[in-house]
Amino acid sequence: MKTVRKNFMSNYNFYIYILTNWNNKVMYIGITNNLERRIYEHKNKMVDGFTKNITLINWSTMNTRPRGNC
Repeated sequence: MKTVRKNFMSNYNFYIYILTNWNNKVMYIGITNNLERRIYEHKNKMVDGFTKNITLINWSTMNTRPRGNC
């Protein structure tokens, strides 16, 4: 199982991102392998959880992690 997971993880680049609300008092830090899809999900409140109840509009930062380094 460990080998399968390692091979699966090495096929992706990962993105670490920070979103904030309009006055920067609420911050959300996330990680994803598909940044465009994930931001779309946040904006359209498609996933239940913390960000569904908060309007996160500001893009604070983004970091790329090459595959295999997460």
